[in-house]
Amino acid sequence: MTTIYAIIRDPETHNLRLIQEPVNQDIDVTDYQLSQRFDYAISLFDSYCSEYPRISVEDVWITRKGRQNAYAMQCTINQIKEKYNVIAFSHRYGGFTHFDWNFGDNVTFHIYSNFGYGRNSDFNSTFKYKDIVLAPYSYYVKYRYSTYASVVSCTNAYELEYDQWSLVMKDCLDFYNAVVHGKDNYIFDWLNNQLSQMISGLESFLDISSYNFGEMLLNNRVSSYANVSGDDFWKVKSEKICNSLQFIENIKILPVQVDSKGYIRRLERLCSSFKPKLEAKITATSTQIDEIQQDLELLKSNKDYELYSKLKDKYYYSKGWYKNNFRMCWFLLHFLKRFDPNYKIDEIRNHFIPLKEHITKIDETSAHLSSLKYFHTSLCGNLSTMNGYLDALGKE
Repeated sequence: MTTIYAIIRDPETHNLRLIQEPVNQDIDVTDYQLSQRFDYAISLFDSYCSEYPRISVEDVWITRKGRQNAYAMQCTINQIKEKYNVIAFSHRYGGFTHFDWNFGDNVTFHIYSNFGYGRNSDFNSTFKYKDIVLAPYSYYVKYRYSTYASVVSCTNAYELEYDQWSLVMKDCLDFYNAVVHGKDNYIFDWLNNQLSQMISGLESFLDISSYNFGEMLLNNRVSSYANVSGDDFWKVKSEKICNSLQFIENIKILPVQVDSKGYIRRLERLCSSFKPKLEAKITATSTQIDEIQQDLELLKSNKDYELYSKLKDKYYYSKGWYKNNFRMCWFLLHFLKRFDPNYKIDEIRNHFIPLKEHITKIDETSAHLSSLKYFHTSLCGNLSTMNGYLDALGKE
């Protein structure tokens, strides 16, 4: 049975508490009422389940049960609002929805959802203290794919299941009660801990060659871990260190109880220490690219490969060789025979074994070269980004 989750304020004590009310399925409803448009996500995740469109009264029977559920849910929400002082309630509204839950003068929560849109579906909460977003800064180093944008966008992300509303509301109530009973120090300790973990993690990147990152986060749980090393780790750590300066504007506006200036100085020192290491890596990668480029040119100068390459460029698509590699080999064999009648077929066939190995080596070298060029471009872009932020800071 579907349940409505709600946070209500007691009229006498003004305390907040979580309640659960079953959806009233005994509500009388007419066919005309069921024929209206309902903003109701049948599934919080699946695409094209974001709402029931307006239909004719005659066609109501086609989706009657689903429409009855949608109507009953909205009626139950309305009944709860009439009965209690409702601060927050669960819903199945499809598409982009934004709710601000005001628990007190200093504590508010922004609940964002996009139900019924497949991969674009979301279910997030953002905790705010005196309009300051409490960003989980530590996630920036804990999770491989965390970025500045993902960290500051919300405090928590939830699974796309309706029962998660219970967890959302419990998280918000726990936070609110901690502030009420523990006063403001709870917030400041939390922020200091988050920033300290982020910056300490980034500082550790300077002298290590691998790191265990969480792959994905939901409900404060890690789905899996992956050890990232070598150039892959270089790419990740250069992106995270160079873009860490984006957080400075967020850190500046934090309460005075948070050592904003101290954290900003640590970020600046971190980037200044990382800069020569990054420049050296870029130089080493450039040298490696030049060496591999020379090796590739030498490999491509092979006479058999030159003939193969010319024929491939001319006939690969026109003769459909991409569909059947045998036809390409057959053509090459007979072409060589016509080109030099003294060639024996067996002798020509013997050319194919080393040529095939040669082609494979060229393909592998080309792929490696492309990967290194992409890596080099990424490092250069990160260096440029970091220099831009450092220059801007130097002018302040």
